[in-house]
Amino acid sequence: MNVSTTTSPAPTGLAPLTLDVLPELVEILSQSLSPDAEQQKRCEQALKAMECRENFPSCLLELLIRRDQVERSARWLASVHLKNVIACNWRTRLQGCISSEEKHRLRQGLFGLIDEPDAQVAVQVALAVSKMARFDYPKEWPDVVERLVVVIGQGRAEMRKIGANIGDASHPVDEVVRCRLDATERVLQRAYTALHLVLKELSSKRLAADQKSFEALCAGMYESLVGWWMEDCGSLRPGVLERVLLETKCVKLMVVQGFPSDSKTLELSDRVQDLCPFLVTTLRSWLEAAVASRVGDPTGEPI
Repeated sequence: MNVSTTTSPAPTGLAPLTLDVLPELVEILSQSLSPDAEQQKRCEQALKAMECRENFPSCLLELLIRRDQVERSARWLASVHLKNVIACNWRTRLQGCISSEEKHRLRQGLFGLIDEPDAQVAVQVALAVSKMARFDYPKEWPDVVERLVVVIGQGRAEMRKIGANIGDASHPVDEVVRCRLDATERVLQRAYTALHLVLKELSSKRLAADQKSFEALCAGMYESLVGWWMEDCGSLRPGVLERVLLETKCVKLMVVQGFPSDSKTLELSDRVQDLCPFLVTTLRSWLEAAVASRVGDPTGEPI
């Protein structure tokens, strides 16, 4: 990542942070987990002193990018601090605000971490992306949702390709294929998590212009997302069920918030009419499968 190495004064009058500060930043983050209350207090003060300097968010991002060089706990704390800094300072015009150049760097860098292997760090990355999208969509970041949908589409295509090879006797399932499958499943899970959080943020905006923008967004991707959701509802594999839950949340947000309410139009919603029979049939099949899984189990718990 290209963090500025100049020493020109920042808006706060302090020199911008450079990559040279990363070892110190890692040490502060690691020591902030100390059970010593005094040590924690000193680390908090050190972090607050850094927060008001230009490039602080970019330095946190750099720690996330260097997956193999930074201790897991330090990376997780860096992701939490980065998400909080974005939530608090993204739109502020006060001292210590994030420059337009740095915002662009953060948008691109965080989106590149959508496939983050660490589940806890991935959640913080998705939350940070959703906060940026709330402030920047559609003017500053018009393609954030489109890019997430593209990642999902590519992941699903890869899953179909892997599945076809697994079903072919001439392509035995080896460790390499299994790793590809797991990695693709992870990317899909992360992308759906980010998409759900972004849609949740955008759907909660109440200005008329923002609501119209969200309606236009939903109209453009509704068919694809619902089609994928219906496709996944036919599988009962654990990994797919977790994905279906996220997809269901996305579909719910689009149906409820992305189209005119029937309470205002006083007309039946075609989308609800189309979805309800399929949803009822799917839930019935899942219930039957859950009951069948208990047969022969003396504990009464699903096998």
